[in-house]
Amino acid sequence: MKKHLSVYSSNEINKYGYRFSDEALENSLAQTWEKGTPMFISHDFHRLIRWSKPLGLYINSSIIKLYGISYRR
Repeated sequence: MKKHLSVYSSNEINKYGYRFSDEALENSLAQTWEKGTPMFISHDFHRLIRWSKPLGLYINSSIIKLYGISYRR
């Protein structure tokens, strides 16, 4: 089983000019930590490619990052 650890989002401004609040990062972790979220090819809900599960929040003095793991089931 191939697993990939990645940063999903942070409270810094992204390339589109958006910034997630600390509460939004915490809520996204709380909503999906137990079961995870499926990842599909484009918008085809019949072609599951991976499963994504958040692991936690990395909290530093100036940044908060939501990180998790994705893997094939």
